[in-house]
Amino acid sequence: MKRLQKTAVLLAAVILAGAFSSEDIKVEATSSTWQQIQKEQQEKNELQNQLNQENDNLENLKGEQNSLKGQLNNLNGQLTEVSNNLADLEQQIADKEQEIADTQDSLEEAKATEEWQYECMVIRVRDMYERNETSYINALLNAQSFDQVGRPGRGRDERPSGGYQPPSRLHRLRQRLRRGCRPP
Repeated sequence: MKRLQKTAVLLAAVILAGAFSSEDIKVEATSSTWQQIQKEQQEKNELQNQLNQENDNLENLKGEQNSLKGQLNNLNGQLTEVSNNLADLEQQIADKEQEIADTQDSLEEAKATEEWQYECMVIRVRDMYERNETSYINALLNAQSFDQVGRPGRGRDERPSGGYQPPSRLHRLRQRLRRGCRPP
């Protein structure tokens, strides 16, 4: 036992001497440990390379995202412009449709007026025929305007000479027709 104690003290002294010495303790690795270290270092390098590639990919994706945002803003601007143009065109269509409706109303009114004028003319001609006033029918048919009716041989700007003239038969006929033939 004494021997065991001496060995323990000696071993403790060697350990203490090594702990307090200024030299580092070198540990030699076995070849399998060295290979394991190299393998782990290689895996670490590969993982670092993958991380760098992923960071590069992330930067590229961020750049692409910014580019796509710019394109989206451009397309939104174009869409707004097209929407405004569409609204303008719809307003123009509504205005044209209103113009068409107004024109159709005017056309119907003009057709009704034309029909009324034709009926009045038929009534006048029939009345003249029944009264055997063919000179007035001839005057109506040969006149260039209604101002010339009842004034054969005189132009539009010519005025009768003299003072007061009594109303002509045509004037009386016109008055009678006006009372009997009203516009629609």
